[in-house]
Amino acid sequence: MDKEIIKLVQSKKYYEELYDIPWQLQENSKLAKGKKLRIALINVPCGGFGDIIVCQTFYEYLKSWYPQHDIILCTTTP
Repeated sequence: MDKEIIKLVQSKKYYEELYDIPWQLQENSKLAKGKKLRIALINVPCGGFGDIIVCQTFYEYLKSWYPQHDIILCTTTP
């Protein structure tokens, strides 16, 4: 795994491309195939209804992109 990281880092031309390395490793990993992730979106309302809507929208995107994983939305708002 360490050699893969070094190889990917050396292949990047720009600093900003380094942020993609964890995603590339996850997608290319044979160990990650078949594993089920559990993702919790935690929403803490801070005065407006918009933050809940944004969190709900992101939740719906994740559910459609990754239907095989468990994704839950946690909030203190009823």
